[in-house]
Amino acid sequence: LTKKQEVELMQVYNTWWHSYLNGDVQTYDSFLDDDYRFVGSTGSEEFLNRKDTTAFFEATAQQLAGNAKLENVIRTIEPLEGMVLITDLADTFIKSGTEWVYYARFRFTSMLRNTKNGWRFFYQHFSTPDLKAQEGETIGLEKVSAENLELRSAIKRRTAELELKNRELEI
Repeated sequence: LTKKQEVELMQVYNTWWHSYLNGDVQTYDSFLDDDYRFVGSTGSEEFLNRKDTTAFFEATAQQLAGNAKLENVIRTIEPLEGMVLITDLADTFIKSGTEWVYYARFRFTSMLRNTKNGWRFFYQHFSTPDLKAQEGETIGLEKVSAENLELRSAIKRRTAELELKNRELEI
């Protein structure tokens, strides 16, 4: 990237982030390419078009607006054959009442391309690490198994309690 391209790119990127963290739906949407795709950190955030992505953001923007911030951002910018890959690794904080509390480590990957309308996002993926996985694991199978055992045990206890209550009611 030339210095000029990088300045333009970062102006778009930072303006987009500001709109995202402040619930500005119009500005957020204005930087998305027509064939935009997004995969987020929750099960319901899988969008293969701009319209659905923006509709979801519009419905949920108030949850973020003024209530989320990024700190300790590590950013890489990589030009890739007419596109740019930007990766941010950051600590995310959420406002709880009047206090900022650590929420999670987040990873943000954005693909942009320079179009006739300027730099536009065409793909993004946001994720948070699997908090059940321990150092050196991809999947926290031991923790999941332990939680499943706890859940089964709790279900058995509750079922026994309900059966006892039912018998008492019958008597």
